[in-house]
Amino acid sequence: MNRVVIDKAEFGKLVERHGLFLKNSRAGGRLTVQGAAIRGVKAVEINLSNVELFNSSVENCAFWRIKFNSSVFEQSRFQGCVFDGSMFRSANLTGIRARATSFKSADLTDADISPAVLNIRGDQRPSDLRGTDLEKASLKNANLTRADLQSANLFECNLQGAILRGANLKGANLVGADLTGADITGARLEGADVRNAKLDGLDLDTLAEAGVVGLSRLDKLPKKVSEKLKRHVQWVMSGGRSGIRASFRDSELKGLDLSNVDLTLADLFGTDLSATNLAGAHLPRADLSSAILDGTNLRGADLRGAILTNALMENAELEDAQLGPIRVETATGIVNLDTQGLSGR
Repeated sequence: MNRVVIDKAEFGKLVERHGLFLKNSRAGGRLTVQGAAIRGVKAVEINLSNVELFNSSVENCAFWRIKFNSSVFEQSRFQGCVFDGSMFRSANLTGIRARATSFKSADLTDADISPAVLNIRGDQRPSDLRGTDLEKASLKNANLTRADLQSANLFECNLQGAILRGANLKGANLVGADLTGADITGARLEGADVRNAKLDGLDLDTLAEAGVVGLSRLDKLPKKVSEKLKRHVQWVMSGGRSGIRASFRDSELKGLDLSNVDLTLADLFGTDLSATNLAGAHLPRADLSSAILDGTNLRGADLRGAILTNALMENAELEDAQLGPIRVETATGIVNLDTQGLSGR
């Protein structure tokens, strides 16, 4: 199907008329596009609230920090676009399709991204956001019913109260995401990475059965240990701006299930971790000097740059553990810090 093409110049005229419309609904004209293709447009920090794009194509466009609040994009397609920092509060995004498109730090609070109704028979088409970059976006209370988010990047995404019923989240990156109170009934979660995600109100057993990866069971640990680890995760994810670095120096954590727990840079000097489950744990640059790791499960653990000097590791399981250097940015440049103290183990 041949679409009418709207280029940069034509789009500029539409934006000018829409600006007048926003000031006075009887002046100018609402930016309304149906069945057309918008191509090659670039815009920064303008107000495009209440625009209407029905069944249209937006191709190779860049919209930085644009207000699209309460706008309609029903059944539209985004290809090779950037919407970083833009606002889509209460927008209608039903049935959209996105490819090679970024919504980094975008605000989609209360947006409707559920299936679009195609005809009077009630046939529906779910929104397709496979592989879309939604890093640090806000999807608070958004309706993502049956949305296809397979392999999408939802790193540190705010999904509080989001409706994800029947959504496809297979292989999605949910590291550090906030899923507090989200409805994931019937969602497909195989291979979704939930490391350091906030999962308050969700059934962790259900998540485990669904096949997520990176799930840590802090709820089953002693309260003091659990609280300290939560503050440490906050410290790690915020880059030290909040939370508290964990110190378990000379403590006993023997036999605990610390699988998939993030212990990056943690102080574990002299800690008794014998027979502890640290499978899949993140321990980059952690200080494990003189720690007791006899019989400890470290399968798949990340030990890059960790300090293991004088650690006792008899019968420790290290299958698939990541060892060796880790790249670290310092004030003087990038350096490689190697895992220390493993020689002869």
